[in-house]
Amino acid sequence: GRLKIAQKLGIAYCYSEDGLFPTETDHRTSLIASKSFSEVSTDDPKQFAINRFYKLPYYIDSVASTEPITLDGIDGYIMEGLGRSKKDNSKYAIVQVILFGENMYYIFLGSLDAEYLERMPELINTIKTFKRK
Repeated sequence: GRLKIAQKLGIAYCYSEDGLFPTETDHRTSLIASKSFSEVSTDDPKQFAINRFYKLPYYIDSVASTEPITLDGIDGYIMEGLGRSKKDNSKYAIVQVILFGENMYYIFLGSLDAEYLERMPELINTIKTFKRK
């Protein structure tokens, strides 16, 4: 893909096309990939993913889908929706993928300007290239 590492924050990697975070491109496409070592109650992983989606730095206006996904042999959920930045109220299309490991989870957060929604499949395909090292 066209995304390159813009910044590393602890165990999180931030990607954008211009190498800046936050990005300054018109479409504002960015991706954050991280893993969390916190204890996850996997009694209801779908509900965990939904709850996590609503904790993102966006006011969530709508959820388009919540579907199971498996990447690199790890099960989880992919969610897509529309929201507004809590910082400046601008509209974004958002995708979140959470993959549940043992006592940890991987999280991917992709976002782009809602005016450029046609770019979302490419962003999702980039997330789907995930492989553990």
